[in-house]
Amino acid sequence: MIQLHSVETLGALDGPGIRTVLFFSGCPMRCSYCHNPDTWQGGQARDEQELADMCARYKAYYGAEGGVTLSGGEPLLQKEGAVKLLGALRERGIHTAIDTGGGVYCEEALALADLVLLDLMLPGLSGEEVLPKLSGIPVIVVSAKLDIDSKVELLLGGAADYVTKPFDNKELLARVAVQLRKMGTGEEKGSARLVFEEIAMDLEKRMVWVNEKSVRLTRTEYAILKLLMQNPSQVITKSVLLDRISEDTPDCLESSLKV
Repeated sequence: MIQLHSVETLGALDGPGIRTVLFFSGCPMRCSYCHNPDTWQGGQARDEQELADMCARYKAYYGAEGGVTLSGGEPLLQKEGAVKLLGALRERGIHTAIDTGGGVYCEEALALADLVLLDLMLPGLSGEEVLPKLSGIPVIVVSAKLDIDSKVELLLGGAADYVTKPFDNKELLARVAVQLRKMGTGEEKGSARLVFEEIAMDLEKRMVWVNEKSVRLTRTEYAILKLLMQNPSQVITKSVLLDRISEDTPDCLESSLKV
């Protein structure tokens, strides 16, 4: 369940296109001049699947660029609910964005992102510390640092691009569009993650988490889980299963599947 402060439908200020904005309750910042102190606590408990179904009803209005933004407060304070909701929205083919101050790091939520805009001056972890954790996701660094050495270090360290503050919004949007185009044409691998309910899988690192806890699997177990997560609504026969998992476990035999 998610503690939700409020919902804004057909918003146009919290991400690209027309969006449904879900304002999560809770924020660790306590800024003196906060415009929304009423989001710091309280809220109404809402089910993740129910929220995803509600957002799906507006899908026709989102168009090619719109979708759903998780905002607040700080939505990643409610990590488990945010990850479940993001997964449910992705299953429904809805574009998502996370409006986060960066003070709460959640690898499972970021694993569902298509692209990350990373400011180096973050509360808690610095941008330089976060960048190595974003494997398989194109990252555009946004920073006021002007020296060439900093730019080169970050680009070689995994950043896909670097934008120096202050910048024109048109330039930033163009750079975002370029990275998303590369993902669409296969120039970059993009996000290599699968998520189903409380299970998250990193296809690059071959790691699996259940309720944010790492789980060790054999090669065969990993291959079967990967196939099932890629086809969550399908019934798969044993013969098809053996054929499809051969890429991950070429030596797997029918006897290996007996329980």
